[in-house]
Amino acid sequence: MTPVLPRWVERRLRRRSERLARERTLREVDGAIEHVGGPRAPRAETGRPLVVSLVRDGEPWIDAFVAHHHGLGCGSLVLVDNGSRDGTIDRALAHDGVTVYRCTLPYDVYKAAMRTWPVRAFARGDWCLTLDVDECFDYPHSDVVDLPAFLGWLDGRGHTALVAHMLDLFPKGALRDGASAEHVLYDLSALERRPYPTHRRCRGSEPHARLFGGIRATAFGLTDVFLTKHPLARHRRGLRTIEEGSHHAYGADLAPITGVLYHAKFTGDFPARVAWAVEEGRYWQGSAEYRRYQAVLAETPDLRLDGPAAQVLAGTGPLVARGFLTTSDDYERFAATR
Repeated sequence: MTPVLPRWVERRLRRRSERLARERTLREVDGAIEHVGGPRAPRAETGRPLVVSLVRDGEPWIDAFVAHHHGLGCGSLVLVDNGSRDGTIDRALAHDGVTVYRCTLPYDVYKAAMRTWPVRAFARGDWCLTLDVDECFDYPHSDVVDLPAFLGWLDGRGHTALVAHMLDLFPKGALRDGASAEHVLYDLSALERRPYPTHRRCRGSEPHARLFGGIRATAFGLTDVFLTKHPLARHRRGLRTIEEGSHHAYGADLAPITGVLYHAKFTGDFPARVAWAVEEGRYWQGSAEYRRYQAVLAETPDLRLDGPAAQVLAGTGPLVARGFLTTSDDYERFAATR
């Protein structure tokens, strides 16, 4: 008869097995990754976090991604290319301060390890932004609180990670015309707030909620799309914000405020990208989210998202006022002195 183990023993054994699996995939990535161009060993700098992105076919976003984060005051950008078929690599290397590595291991198995590898290699112990190439990071009062001051505020209060919510941006007009349209609209009307989990050994989770849905719920019925991430973190021992997916954090001291990821998901040739994702099935649950996009677009080829609840993006101030972003009295006092 097989003995029944206490639950705490089962949990410990499960965590050990998961840790060993993570380390194994990291070793496999380390053996497969290759340097393509840019500085071979970029480093995070004081007040200038390293930016890391796992990318495939990201050419439509590269220029805006690099310009935004260099303009924000970030340091070097490290892109791990997962087999792009377009001009992603050449366009990325046309910019100063960009390093490109290539790893063509299967995305669905190695995505977390491919994001973790450059963080461990170049930003261990330092602040790092881990983003998708269609995301641009921002935070409250970034117009008066520069990035070194913001990181200094986080450090001064012992925070090691920042919660941020994806804000889906979309163009005026039909999505099929979105390749050449400016993406400046957003819609908060269908956001759902759920409690932030308290079992992940994160300090400071009390003021936070996890956001779901948004315009993807309104237009596509995708009510369980997870919009909350942890892109900015100081990667010290015991902290995990990307090893198991950027939507989760373990062992962090979370800041009481939130950031935003301006998410240009619907740019480029969105219908064609949806078709590729469905054909390859490389995303969550065999690209189930993309199959839903495809079904709705087939029914409504001229689908547009700019309904009566759409707002024009005008920085973080309105997002705080509308409750999408949170801030704190302490941070507000700090920003007022800048």
